Amino acid sequence: AHPMGVKKEYFEPLIAFLQKHLQVSPEDARAAERLAAAAAEEQAASEAAEAGRQGLQEAAAEDEVPEGQFPMAD
Repeated sequence: AHPMGVKKEYFEPLIAFLQKHLQVSPEDARAAERLAAAAAEEQAASEAAEAGRQGLQEAAAEDEVPEGQFPMAD
């Protein structure tokens, strides 16, 4: 399965359709599949990064020190 839950089987009929109706070469079809997979990975990575940022912001908010008070470094 691809990162976004899109199964490889989804691409097979799509590639076959494109080859049949648009005379797309197998290489082009595979390149399109790689692009789709890369886009799905990029989307998943950006969502994970956003979730990480939100987690950091929440953690920072919990750890905030009242103004004028600084934890002493030993």
